[in-house]
Amino acid sequence: MGPRGSVGSKGDMGPKGAQWPVGFKGHKGTKGDLGPVGPKGTSVISKLTAEDTLPQCTAATRGEMRIFQTKPNVDFVKTCVQQDAGIFQWIDLYSGILGSSCSDIRRTHAASSGTFAVQDSHNNRATVYCDMVTAGGGWMLVGKATSPRLWDVHSRSSPILPDGGQGWSNRFGDLEISEFRVQFSTSSSMSNTKGHWFYHLANKRPLKQLMTSGRSNGCIEDGVSGIAYTYDLISSRNYTQHRCSGFQDATSDIPFNSCFTTSGCRPTSSTYGGDGSFSFGGYRAESGNDWGSTAAVGCYSGRCLACWGPEGNNRKFCASSLSGQSGGSTSTIAYIWFYVR
Repeated sequence: MGPRGSVGSKGDMGPKGAQWPVGFKGHKGTKGDLGPVGPKGTSVISKLTAEDTLPQCTAATRGEMRIFQTKPNVDFVKTCVQQDAGIFQWIDLYSGILGSSCSDIRRTHAASSGTFAVQDSHNNRATVYCDMVTAGGGWMLVGKATSPRLWDVHSRSSPILPDGGQGWSNRFGDLEISEFRVQFSTSSSMSNTKGHWFYHLANKRPLKQLMTSGRSNGCIEDGVSGIAYTYDLISSRNYTQHRCSGFQDATSDIPFNSCFTTSGCRPTSSTYGGDGSFSFGGYRAESGNDWGSTAAVGCYSGRCLACWGPEGNNRKFCASSLSGQSGGSTSTIAYIWFYVR
């Protein structure tokens, strides 16, 4: 055999072969072992007992929530929010309508004071502020004024809040009420309250008929009449002789009542001839600009004041001109809150 020849050059690449079909999907693997338990997280909502005190609501606690119970098996949630004028306040959170008034909520939920969802006179959802503490609770805030000039107060459909702007709620004109409450302070804080009372009506009436004509109510003036008794919340005294709180000189109609039903309603000084006040007298059946009073807030002939006397006394401390007498005090600065139940 002769010697081996040298290696020849590499030949050209042949054509690509045909692709095989995709194989079947494999079986699912077994579940891995459970990992270790992580650290316990921090609760977003802190549970409180009924006796706990809420921390101060500030910019630092804004958005925080607290959950607590005031009835067995019924939870309530409060959250810290910023209200009008940068004021921080704890309010109640509810997603459902709980009734048509704060009295309904008080009877069925025994809740603390705060904002709630109720059904208004037009069967719509409305947010209201309820005072669940004063005189048994169940009070709905329907008006607020930031001065004694009551004719400067507009009606509106937005919520009336204790620390909010002034206004009359026009969403509850058909609500049947038994009591109307007046509270005034010489500052924006209720801690400086000087006058505080409520009228208990002999018969329920719609809020839009709060005031009656002086030609038919036994009073000389238009005002809140048909009062069974007036209760002074400062002295805790009940005055059964007080039956009428005069508001204005008698007119052919009562324009004030429309503020509980009409959007944008605002009484004017000419409507009342410069008058318009709420009052009570612990010493006689009538109170108001024609008779004087134990305590009063509003205007007489364009002169607007808050007037009150020493605590626990039922004498005539406010003259018919709203000026103080017999130890009565007055102030041109007054914040007034109006409630019904």
